[in-house]
Amino acid sequence: MRSVSFVFLVALTAGALADDDPVASFKRAYEHGDEGARLGAVQQIAAIRTRSVVSALAGPVAKDASAAVRKAAAKALGAQYASALAAKELAAALHEGDPQDVQIAIVHALGETESDVAVPALLAALKTKIHGARAGQNTVAESSAILDALKRTGSCTSVGELVQFLTDEEPGAGVKARHNLAAAGDPLLKKADAALSALTGEHHPSPEKWGDWWQDHKESLKTVVVLRCEVTGKTYDRLPPSKPCPHCGALQSSCSFVLRTRFENVTALPAPAPADAKKKKP
Repeated sequence: MRSVSFVFLVALTAGALADDDPVASFKRAYEHGDEGARLGAVQQIAAIRTRSVVSALAGPVAKDASAAVRKAAAKALGAQYASALAAKELAAALHEGDPQDVQIAIVHALGETESDVAVPALLAALKTKIHGARAGQNTVAESSAILDALKRTGSCTSVGELVQFLTDEEPGAGVKARHNLAAAGDPLLKKADAALSALTGEHHPSPEKWGDWWQDHKESLKTVVVLRCEVTGKTYDRLPPSKPCPHCGALQSSCSFVLRTRFENVTALPAPAPADAKKKKP
């Protein structure tokens, strides 16, 4: 597989140089049919961040027969500058019946888009997973990944649902958790609490306190629209229409799109956990 992948990586690169159309070269390499060639093609084109690449990866992330190819395509989409479009394609590719590692890869990529567009799909998936947990299915890993992704988006549009998640005590908080999240034995409640703290800048000790805070403040919290420059990938708070993009200098309407909505008091995304921290032994 490795030698075949190398051959097609060379072919992809050579094709891009020959016709200056990396998407066309990607499609030729991808459609060869060999798993190694498809994986190599996805990994090669991942470094190019354009809307045409997002469209080209929509099929591989949703339909490829190889889990490795789908995961690579998800990772590539999560890093694209056209984040809202990438989030739309990732959401369409998130299927309940898929292998757990594929679902988690797509969920992670949805979080990496940092887009409001990712939020509805993540919340819908969380509800599905929790329903499955009630039926006795082992869904803690998937639900944990979804909560991490919601935190990573930096989007305040998920806050109401996350507060509801806590106050409904899903999936079963227990007596201690009703009074003290720090003492709760349910890891999902702690994940939801961490996400809420990152998205709101608030810290509350129990689901009830979170619920009280949300009821008292949800109508008065000020929000800020964050844009992403599609040329540089950098973000900035929305400026008056007369102002150019601060990153590439073009008119905002020609280079930028709405990425996410944040609360006014929260200016930075939470930093991703170090890779080794995610691999701690139980």
